[in-house]
Amino acid sequence: MKGNRRLEAVFIKPKVPFSSVTLFIGIALVAFCVYGAIINGGTTTGVTVGAVFGALITAASVFALCLNRKAFLTIEDKHITAKYHWFGKIDCDTSEIEFVMSQINTLIILLKDGTRHIITGISNADRLCVDLQEKVRFETRDNPETIAKELAIAKTTRRKQLICVITSIVATFIILILTIILTNGKDLPYFTTKDWILFWAMVIVIIFPFAVTFWAANNAGRMMLDINHLQYRLRRSIIETAYLPPRKIRAVLTDKDFMGRIIIYEDHNSEIVIISEEINNRMELERVFISEPLDEENYEMIIKDNFQYTINITDKYN
Repeated sequence: MKGNRRLEAVFIKPKVPFSSVTLFIGIALVAFCVYGAIINGGTTTGVTVGAVFGALITAASVFALCLNRKAFLTIEDKHITAKYHWFGKIDCDTSEIEFVMSQINTLIILLKDGTRHIITGISNADRLCVDLQEKVRFETRDNPETIAKELAIAKTTRRKQLICVITSIVATFIILILTIILTNGKDLPYFTTKDWILFWAMVIVIIFPFAVTFWAANNAGRMMLDINHLQYRLRRSIIETAYLPPRKIRAVLTDKDFMGRIIIYEDHNSEIVIISEEINNRMELERVFISEPLDEENYEMIIKDNFQYTINITDKYN
């Protein structure tokens, strides 16, 4: 996007007929289970499970119908405004953005004050990400080795949290199985006093692993953005501190994720040469292609066909 041209997000609208059908099914299932409980003079495990399942279908349908119903996101000049999901809002300059990335129909924005915005349901998330990357002011403050150490620590911490999640889930299932065995698998209406004591003891005991599971899962999920940010910083630092050939550089381009760079320079015959480099699995910048010398016409054609969504980072080397 050049100049002050306005760019807007294209939100994917939910398929209302499908969500409406599932909403009707969820409400009908809950009503049927409640009616069955009234007729039978009490609830059973099957009725309870059916009612819970119906409530989940109803909640998911309402979620699908209402999510991003009045959402918008606009980038104009160096300012971004957005309203998304139910209460999500953005109104800031691009200078306040620390990091931005896109995944499948999702735009993720991390502000310098630590605020995170994860906006789902955007069909042109990649295009918005490229535009924001061009506007974000990023200074390579640390060398690649320092960032690599931070990344290793973050990955180790997240791995421990995932182990904690798995352990807590296993502990939860063990407690549930023990409770079923100790109560002989009876339905709630047939519980004896001893069974109720065991049941409520299980509820109290299970709160701890249940809470630990959600706490560790939430932290692990939040750390994924931190890890993506560190990986981005590492790739960007590698690219922006890498050696350039001693030629007359026309431009240095990269993609929105800084997975590599394109170097365009003039040789001693004033012809144009294009070099493509990519970051390999060892986090090293590796040359993968070098073109034959090109005249101006062929150069313009290649640029137009292949590099329209790249980010120009030539000024980083001045």
